[in-house]
Amino acid sequence: MEADKERDNEHVTAHLAMKTPSVVPQQEMKRPGSICSSASHYRSVYEAVDRIRELIDTGKLTIPVLSISGEASFGEAQKPFVEAFAGNIVKQVVVPNSGHFVAEEQPEALAFELRAFFDDSR
Repeated sequence: MEADKERDNEHVTAHLAMKTPSVVPQQEMKRPGSICSSASHYRSVYEAVDRIRELIDTGKLTIPVLSISGEASFGEAQKPFVEAFAGNIVKQVVVPNSGHFVAEEQPEALAFELRAFFDDSR
């Protein structure tokens, strides 16, 4: 059964990243408990959904927001989700040659966009 979970996890990782397997070391993902750990963030989102709705109902964020997504992940489709809670989207960036793991797949591009965003917000 554990081998099936590993195969499923490899499949998901391979389809979320453009630079597999260098993004997520497959040996690390085979360690017992790694799948549970990597999924804990997504579990917490469902637990927090009421709080998220409550926050959205109080009004949109007014602070400057930078929206970054990978070309092979949400891409341009991410913007409407961010617009649901952010009223001041300064920039929407779609990082080329990147999937879900932008920080791991295109760290230089991410750093460039973050520096530009924070430099402009001074």
